[in-house]
Amino acid sequence: MELKEIKELMKLIKEEDLGEIKVNIGAEKLHLKNTKSPNTNFQSVQEKVVFLEEPEPAKEIVKSKNVGKIKFLNIEKEMEVKAGTKLATIETIGVTTDIKAPVSGILTEIFVADQSIVDYGKNLFEIEISE
Repeated sequence: MELKEIKELMKLIKEEDLGEIKVNIGAEKLHLKNTKSPNTNFQSVQEKVVFLEEPEPAKEIVKSKNVGKIKFLNIEKEMEVKAGTKLATIETIGVTTDIKAPVSGILTEIFVADQSIVDYGKNLFEIEISE
């Protein structure tokens, strides 16, 4: 849960004059109490349910580090990769550059075709980072 979301919940407690609020999102649990609320009789406080969206998983975009022809190395969408795993090579005038996974996670997107020509800085892959 991010600080921005916690501040929004604190604002809600104040505005609605709630005594306390409990939020569970996956493994994260948050319990906030309003110590300045005159309404400490929790039976008279209407139950408020707050639904927060699950945060998007962190993703890393792997970009081309040079211009050339890309060759995939036994990769497929939705496969698990470890940081440092070779995903592809880019060949430029006889010089081969390895493209490695910068993080561990799931390969969720492949933005280019195998054996295609790629430009410098082009998005190649997207990896959903494992926690």
